[in-house]
Amino acid sequence: MAGCLVIFFLAFLSISGNADDVSIDCGASDTYTDENSIVWIGDDDIFKNSQSEVVQSSNTVSHVMSTLRVFTSLKKNCYTITADNGTLVLVRASFFYGNYDKKSSPPSFHLLFHGNYWATVNTTLDQLVYYEVMYVVKSDTTSICLAQTHPNQLPFISALEVRNLDSKMYAIVDPNYALFLRSRVAYGANSTVRFPDDRYDRIWRLARIGSGLVSVASDAKLIDVANAPDNPPPEVLQNAVTTSSSSGSITLNPGFPDQDVSVYMNFYFSEVTVLGTTQKRSFNAYIDNIKASEPIIPPYGEARELIANFTASANTSISLVATTDSTLPPLINAVEVFYVSGRLTDGTDSKDVEGLGELRNSFSVLQEIWSGDPCLPSPYTWDRISCSNDVIPRVTALDLSSLDLSGPLPDFSSMDALVTIDLHNNSITGPIPDFLGALANLEDLNLADNSFSGPIPPSISSNKKLKLVASGNPNLCVSGKSCQPTSTDGTITKSSPSGGGNKAVKGKKRNKLSVILGTTIPIFLIILAILGCKIYIEVVPFLVHQNRKTAAIAVIAAGQTGGANTKLGKVDEAVINEIRVNNIQHHATTSENAVQLVRQHIDCGASETYTDENSLVWIGDDGFFKNSQSAVVQSSNTVSHVMSTLRVFTSLKKNCYSFTADKGTLVLVRASFFYGNYDKKSSPPSFHLLFDGNYWANVKTTLDELVSYEVMYVVKSDTSSICLAQTQPYQLPFISALEVRILDSKMYGHVDTDYALFLRSRVAYGANSTVRFPDDVYDRIWVPARIGSGIVSVASDAILIDVANAPDNPPPQVLHNAITTSSSSGSITLNLAFPDQDVSVCMNFYFSEVTELDTTQKRSFKSYIDNYTPSEPIIPPYGEAMEIPATFTASAKTSISLVSTFDSTLPPLINAVEVFYVSGRLTDGTDSKDVQGLGELRNSFSILQEYWSGDPCLPSAYTWDRVSCSNDVIPRVTALDLSSLDLSGPLPDFSSMDALVTIDLHNNSITGPIPDFLGALANLENLADNSFRGPLPPSISSNKWLKLVVSGNPNLCVSGKSCQPPNTDGTIKKSTPSKGRIRGKMFKVLLGTTISSFMVILSIVGASHVLLVLAFFVFSAIVDAQVTVYCQPSDYTNEALMQWMYDNGISCLPITGTTTPSTSSKMTEVDCEGSIFYVDENVLQWIYDNNLPCQPTRKRKSNKLPIILGTVIPIFFLFWAIVGFVFHHRRKTAAIAAITAGQVEGATKPTDQGSLCTDGIKINIHDQTIQGIVSIDCGASRTYTDENSIDMMESSKNSQSGVVRSSNTVSHVMSILRVFTSLKKNCFSITVYKGSLVLVRASFFYGNYDKKSSPPSFHLLFDGNYWANVKTTLDQKRYNKHLSCPNTT
Repeated sequence: MAGCLVIFFLAFLSISGNADDVSIDCGASDTYTDENSIVWIGDDDIFKNSQSEVVQSSNTVSHVMSTLRVFTSLKKNCYTITADNGTLVLVRASFFYGNYDKKSSPPSFHLLFHGNYWATVNTTLDQLVYYEVMYVVKSDTTSICLAQTHPNQLPFISALEVRNLDSKMYAIVDPNYALFLRSRVAYGANSTVRFPDDRYDRIWRLARIGSGLVSVASDAKLIDVANAPDNPPPEVLQNAVTTSSSSGSITLNPGFPDQDVSVYMNFYFSEVTVLGTTQKRSFNAYIDNIKASEPIIPPYGEARELIANFTASANTSISLVATTDSTLPPLINAVEVFYVSGRLTDGTDSKDVEGLGELRNSFSVLQEIWSGDPCLPSPYTWDRISCSNDVIPRVTALDLSSLDLSGPLPDFSSMDALVTIDLHNNSITGPIPDFLGALANLEDLNLADNSFSGPIPPSISSNKKLKLVASGNPNLCVSGKSCQPTSTDGTITKSSPSGGGNKAVKGKKRNKLSVILGTTIPIFLIILAILGCKIYIEVVPFLVHQNRKTAAIAVIAAGQTGGANTKLGKVDEAVINEIRVNNIQHHATTSENAVQLVRQHIDCGASETYTDENSLVWIGDDGFFKNSQSAVVQSSNTVSHVMSTLRVFTSLKKNCYSFTADKGTLVLVRASFFYGNYDKKSSPPSFHLLFDGNYWANVKTTLDELVSYEVMYVVKSDTSSICLAQTQPYQLPFISALEVRILDSKMYGHVDTDYALFLRSRVAYGANSTVRFPDDVYDRIWVPARIGSGIVSVASDAILIDVANAPDNPPPQVLHNAITTSSSSGSITLNLAFPDQDVSVCMNFYFSEVTELDTTQKRSFKSYIDNYTPSEPIIPPYGEAMEIPATFTASAKTSISLVSTFDSTLPPLINAVEVFYVSGRLTDGTDSKDVQGLGELRNSFSILQEYWSGDPCLPSAYTWDRVSCSNDVIPRVTALDLSSLDLSGPLPDFSSMDALVTIDLHNNSITGPIPDFLGALANLENLADNSFRGPLPPSISSNKWLKLVVSGNPNLCVSGKSCQPPNTDGTIKKSTPSKGRIRGKMFKVLLGTTISSFMVILSIVGASHVLLVLAFFVFSAIVDAQVTVYCQPSDYTNEALMQWMYDNGISCLPITGTTTPSTSSKMTEVDCEGSIFYVDENVLQWIYDNNLPCQPTRKRKSNKLPIILGTVIPIFFLFWAIVGFVFHHRRKTAAIAAITAGQVEGATKPTDQGSLCTDGIKINIHDQTIQGIVSIDCGASRTYTDENSIDMMESSKNSQSGVVRSSNTVSHVMSILRVFTSLKKNCFSITVYKGSLVLVRASFFYGNYDKKSSPPSFHLLFDGNYWANVKTTLDQKRYNKHLSCPNTT
């Protein structure tokens, strides 16, 4: 189970079973005890990235609230508390702004706990705000974090309290969920109740008593709360509320939100007096007019607790109603109301938490920037790490470069999911830890520019898939014996398997006896001939081998290791072009035509260019989209000529317009939609609008009204895209007009460029008509406002109005009019209709005085937002513009008003206003390397220009067809499936897409050679059924990790000279390393035959053999440099042995005849892991140098054949020549046969398959008695037939059978049920024919089976789709019915 690091307050902030509670006075520096006997400690000097502040307000609630801590830099700042794993804690965070910064601008920010979202904190100017949560701690620490969500709104905290609760309290709630306090009320109490009266320091507030209710006090001296499982304090049961009428009822109004929420509610009851025999108090609790309990009879002197868990919204009603036999009205003493969270995370994987903790403890700078959960919540992942998107996330990348780290690296080997580690440009010392090479997933390791010393560990130097950069470490050695300089690119030069060091190059001395005899004693022609054969048979092979060894060493010295990845140069980012309209020649012929921007207007669906009444030039987009249609609206209510046509997109899920713009340009984009019943269906669609990979809006069109959306943002590349995405079946997206404007880069500069502005409204108060281009040079549309009662319109008498002082350049025309009040003491209230939920708002107010004021007149006023003012007094200038920007969080309850100051003689006025919603942080789009590669593919294959438009990966719901993307902040393309698209022509270079794991290009007509770069990209490549030709590139043929399929390419060759057929599964057969020696041996056989034919010319034999030696010496320079041994025939059938030899760079030659090489040459017999090889002296030295698992089996025998031949059998020279020819011919034939039979295929990796629902109940609909009908009596143990002749089946597994308690059972089927007790998703799986139309009915009858009177709410799903939110009742049947045509079984 993952846990958080202990960040702050180590020893003294501990809450275990017997420990004290923790109370932190944030911003304070001392420890003290308050009036409630609570000990408070300060947090001063703990945080380096924060400040302690003192509030300015005189409305300080308590001493604790007089100081606060504000966090000024990091995106997430955390308090971490130690606690026993499994502890139930109550955490309360309090916030009192008190205008500490004198800006009168209370901020909004996020509150988090243990990697989970808690709340959006909305502070006020001088009111205390606090939030409370209860949850079970899942590790030995828990963290409370504050996260900044808006620019210039710094998070702060006034107090943090942690209380340890009894583990049996609130036990009905699963420990995987948290309880967020909505309210905790003590009815009838005279004052707030908390510690020491409540030993758990829960705060019980007073309740406002409504009309018809009275407060009553209990006359019991003591109240026993032992029977209330959640331990309410007796003090909250000493009072109650009841009705003044014996027949009345009590209605509770907890103030639930508009949307559905899961609610957990505790009702507490205790009778206030001893009742007489004729008295009875009995009542029921009703939720939404459904009885939620058995009759409640409060006990005297004791507590009774009623627990309810239900789904509620703003319309939910909760009431207590007397039963028919009750003589007294209902009462209630106290209540707790909680919202139930979603399922809590388990935090980042504990192995990564452990490793990051080691790093944090070793390098103090990390203690300043790392706190809380490393990966969660995902918007607040720690700086300098990247995480996966798993349920329990893993850390996949670690970038600690340029942090001035010093000292040795700690052991963080537990972080075994790391793919990238970057530690360059620090001062890290000591040896490179061996564990770095053992990290199974590590691919890139950058240790450059540090002070590492000693050798490179073998785990790194022998790791073929690891890219190591270690330049700038002067004391770093490649091995324990010698230091090697790094390559020019900083990578370490790794020796190949044949690099045996200095010893390996020495070799044995050449036997020159044959040459001496052949040149000094020509009179003994017979001896010369014999010695010529001797040279041919032994010396030439030795020289060939020696030269090949020398070539291998030369290759190693030059850094030419086999299989190295080609280094890619930096390339420019590609432009993905969709419809690109050029304002000079708009009938585009290629995808490269783009909007050259200053101002662009596209009349969607039109085919001509024209100028409208506002002098705007509109161009048509007809002929650009193949997957769309141009349509003409049917409505007579057409707003303008532009709206008379539209473009509707009929097939793709995302369709985009793209325009070119300089990177960093501020643009205004306006998209307009006029349905006008173009399809004669009177069914206006709804769909999504996107920009540059970001969500923009959910477009909701109407029958005959114009709908427009406007956004302003900074372009992050040299193109920008506007996309429409279909969200509902049969609701096709369309667009009527698209307008793009370039704005001055200084405009709207108070908003961070990483955020966009969505227009809410732009109003010119007092104007008579809409203002736009040419009056507004940026073509913003300013609409007139509706003037309410008490408001009057006034015109300015200034001839000219200077807008130079207004940074956002409003047009002077919108400042020529204004509105004000008819009363000099009146105020102006702006009604902007914000949504119910909180939104971040950016608002620009524009003011200009309408007349010159005399010395006795003054217009001065303040703007108020929710009763606080963000500005100094506003005095509008005459003949000039004044702009007041404001950024704040708003909702439907937000009020905005302009109120005169006390010294003003004139009422407030306002000329114009702009209101924007501020977006979330914008994406940076898909990685530019992938955009470049996809652009090359798109430009090469025209069909892809129809499929692909906009951002390839973002938003994630609208990723391009045929690509798959990672979930990184800047996503990478990981899979490319371009199969069966009838692609033709050669493959372009998309080598920049270096995150690809899978490439599938099969079943096309792609021609030309297979590009070499493919071998450096993916693990699986399917190139089958194309027209590739030529050789297989070495980067592919030597890549043993690659699964390659190339069947159906008849002209494809494995090597440059010979074609091999693929295996039956289409994979390429890869030959053993020995195949490169065939050419040399054929040459030797040819020469041997020639020499044998001319043995009679004994006088020139010596010269012939000298030339033969030289020829072989030259030829050996061009053959491959591999270590060669002699193998037994049985070795070739051992696939594992062949792979081992291949991995170690060993070439194998066969043994033939009855004589082993050890008896015919200077060979040593060695045993390598149970296999016998014969090696010469050089290879034996290489085996020793490389520590291969081989041992000599007997001493090497010296070869005395030259003496025997030269002294004993000189008369049989012709016989030996023939024997030499035959011997080599047989060896050649056997070598070719062995090589052909000894080919090694590349290994493949198995893939895992998972099912949608595991351990579900599986039923075959075709096995039933009545064909096509399945009826399951859930909870039953037998099969039976009901009164409707329907066969009912039993069900089981991962669940329990329950019997309902209600007497209101609808039928026998409803008398039992099945309840699922463990898994979060439990499924019934039914086998049907693909394409069958099915009706599914699910029925639910709670019937108080668990005697808790708490009917549950849960989700119902089908085939991976959401069906319904099931809300059960106490004793009523509910069922849901659904019809669908399944696409799969």
